[in-house]
Amino acid sequence: LIEKNVAPAVIIRGYEKAMKKAQNIIKEKLAFKLDVEKDKATLEQIAFIAMGSKGIGETKTRKKLAEIVVKACLQVAEKRDGKYMIDKDLIKIEKK
Repeated sequence: LIEKNVAPAVIIRGYEKAMKKAQNIIKEKLAFKLDVEKDKATLEQIAFIAMGSKGIGETKTRKKLAEIVVKACLQVAEKRDGKYMIDKDLIKIEKK
């Protein structure tokens, strides 16, 4: 776009509009509520899919890690005003 003489500020505004549009679509059409205490399987599936691009090869290993992640998150989750909140400082992330 810069090569076509589009100003950087215009490009940035375009990306910001696209981001807002994508967020609205996610909120309105793709997002859904779930019961954290009853839908552990859905949470495990989300964790499993998120690990797909992290180089964790075996399906069996990813499933076990997904279970561990969900269990750990639920242990530090606090219910506030009807929503579950997790203080990210209560979770230690190790990169290997």
